[in-house]
Amino acid sequence: MRIDLNKLDGTWQTPKTEVRDYDVKVFVPNAQRRRSYKTVDNESGLTWIVRIIFKGDKYGADDCLVHDKNEPMVEFYDARYDFVELDIAGKPESGQFVTRYSAETIYRSACTGTGINLHGGVDSWSVSAELVMEIAHWVAINAKK
Repeated sequence: MRIDLNKLDGTWQTPKTEVRDYDVKVFVPNAQRRRSYKTVDNESGLTWIVRIIFKGDKYGADDCLVHDKNEPMVEFYDARYDFVELDIAGKPESGQFVTRYSAETIYRSACTGTGINLHGGVDSWSVSAELVMEIAHWVAINAKK
């Protein structure tokens, strides 16, 4: 399966970011990157908050860790619960932290057309293949090299 990001809204005009190895070539200026967004999984009906952690970003409980790798991480929050406050496009949203994965894992799942079980102990904490593809697309256009 190919992630086709060739028909975007023109945000790649300044070549600063290139996502590689998945037939994906996208360029996004730093100022136009979105670190988190809210989306609904059409298969389960659950609302998720998805957040990208870039190198140098704080993450973890009370932001006690700093991401030191070049590859971004992707965090998933269940929006049904009001535990962690996140900024979604300038407005506060809340969710319960579920898990985080490397961008590589998201891309690979998208390429194989599979969903991801985010937490084996909670049946509803999985995302469909369709949503994984959407998230991979979003991560690709917002990722830093």
